[in-house]
Amino acid sequence: MVGITSQWNHGTILCTHMTADLVRLRYPNLPLRSLDYYEHHCESLPDGKLITLTLIPASHCPGSAMAVLRGEQFGTIVHTGDFRFCPEVAASLRAHVLSHALDQPVSKVITDLTFCQSTATAFPSHDEVVSQMAQVIEREGMGKTIYVESTMLGTERLVMN
Repeated sequence: MVGITSQWNHGTILCTHMTADLVRLRYPNLPLRSLDYYEHHCESLPDGKLITLTLIPASHCPGSAMAVLRGEQFGTIVHTGDFRFCPEVAASLRAHVLSHALDQPVSKVITDLTFCQSTATAFPSHDEVVSQMAQVIEREGMGKTIYVESTMLGTERLVMN
């Protein structure tokens, strides 16, 4: 599997506005088309058949999205990517996928999880992590310089709070 490089030649990349902004910082000439969350985007496949693509926020890192693809040839596919299951994500899935399940049942769910092992089953919410970090800094940080590493997407909420 090969990721995005400056030599990308596999067609236009469909992504969220935030993802497009981030990708353009590193690869300003890539063919990108940014899409709004929750809107149904009609796309043409190479064979001319049409599909509908809906992006749903994944609550993972800035610009992350789950993709809901609908087409006569395959039904409804939900690709989660990495996501944080929380009440907001559950509500979005319910509203934009399960609400259509009677007329268009979900035929496939594709997950792409970082922790695909049985031992990684409980993850605290972002709010809990920020609160716990604040408690540690208050308890241990008096008179000390605190460094918070935030070079990875998804950790910015800690610094902002």
